Amino acid sequence: MRVILARCDLVGPVSGADEALVHYALHLHRAGHLHSVTILNPPRRSDPYRLRLIAAGVPIAVVQPTPWLRW
Repeated sequence: MRVILARCDLVGPVSGADEALVHYALHLHRAGHLHSVTILNPPRRSDPYRLRLIAAGVPIAVVQPTPWLRW
């Protein structure tokens, strides 16, 4: 099974949705099921959720939206 988790933004430092995404991503990655986490807008370099994903070896794909698509 291949899984891609997607989110518009990481809005840390405290976010329940981000915490859930990272929690699922880490467990799916350890089990060999996670393909990547896809984020629409690039997170800050210091975002704690981004750093946790990187430290665990979870691939992060960032999609740069066009300005007219932002809401």
